[in-house]
Amino acid sequence: GYMIRYIYRYHFLHFAHMDVKKVLKTEDVIKVSPNETLASALNLLGSSHDSAFVFDKDTFLGIVNPYYALIKKSFPSNTKVRHGLMHPPKITFAHKVQHAAQMMIESKIHYLPVFNGKKFAGILSARRILKHIVETDFLNIPISRFIKQHKNVYTIKEGEYLSKAITQFKDKKISKLIVLDSKKKLSGVLTYYDIIQHLTKPRQRQNVASMQGKKSPLLKKAVKNFQKKRVLTLTTGATLKDAAQMILDKKIGSVIIIDNNRKPIGIITTRDLLSVFAKKPGRVLARLHGKNLSKSSHVTAQSFTRNFNQLLMKVPGVKKAEIMITEKKKGGVFEAAVSVFRQGKKTHIFRGEDTHLRAILQDIRDKAKRVLRKK
Repeated sequence: GYMIRYIYRYHFLHFAHMDVKKVLKTEDVIKVSPNETLASALNLLGSSHDSAFVFDKDTFLGIVNPYYALIKKSFPSNTKVRHGLMHPPKITFAHKVQHAAQMMIESKIHYLPVFNGKKFAGILSARRILKHIVETDFLNIPISRFIKQHKNVYTIKEGEYLSKAITQFKDKKISKLIVLDSKKKLSGVLTYYDIIQHLTKPRQRQNVASMQGKKSPLLKKAVKNFQKKRVLTLTTGATLKDAAQMILDKKIGSVIIIDNNRKPIGIITTRDLLSVFAKKPGRVLARLHGKNLSKSSHVTAQSFTRNFNQLLMKVPGVKKAEIMITEKKKGGVFEAAVSVFRQGKKTHIFRGEDTHLRAILQDIRDKAKRVLRKK
């Protein structure tokens, strides 16, 4: 049969160590003048992570970013761009893609300038990085496993006042709330950026109202008036790769994970996907070879390979491990063989055959753990 080799080390390290200029964006960069107002510049952007790049003729001055201008600094909307811009982290041709992803996570900005020496060469976007990650097998991680480690579900009922949502954003230091209906099912998503946009528009009228001792009528409106109904959803049976592909296709920055009753149990954001990629891997000792594997079997095999690699890193003297998994089309029988090569030409081989792939791999892992950890 046709053999497909899945090599985790190649997929990750090849792209992580790719030069930034390979994914550089040079066209359709949003550029603004330092004499424009923040309102006109921010109107060109769609989320709190976007950027407009500020130029005085050909000189790059900085960026205008909604998170920095509206949320962090609370500049009035009529502020001149030159007074409301920020100096972002600068990526150069010497940087690798993985480093750029880390800069985006730390700055909370998904569009950063790239320089060739001191000359502005273009920009790098989170979407461009995501587009390249999704073409590898790096994100073949089950969503069920990811959300167990990232319990980040913050919710609010659609009938609650906007003031309560603002309090949650500030207290929990988050930018998104999942909105629930009366049956605690998914209704929509509310973002801090959307609220800030509403609150900055009638700023002058609000100032007059506050002088008269009146509270903003907006804060007493229900959350359902501001939420976005168009939401991407997946169940725990999918993978992070599925989530990334959906974010790219639909151009929405996050995916809500729901159970069979449409109740939210997790959320996966562009930032989460970048974070998974930006983590530096340890030594990669285990290599997976799959034959006739279905998509779900491949995901299970990849997960086993990562876990087995972690086990090997705790065992002294391991040089490498080869994992061979074959799925026979008739009868759905799996064969697995794991060869662990140690210093001194000593080799351990663990085998298994069954109709349940997870059971085989668990048994092999248990056996390997007992044998390899013997003194």
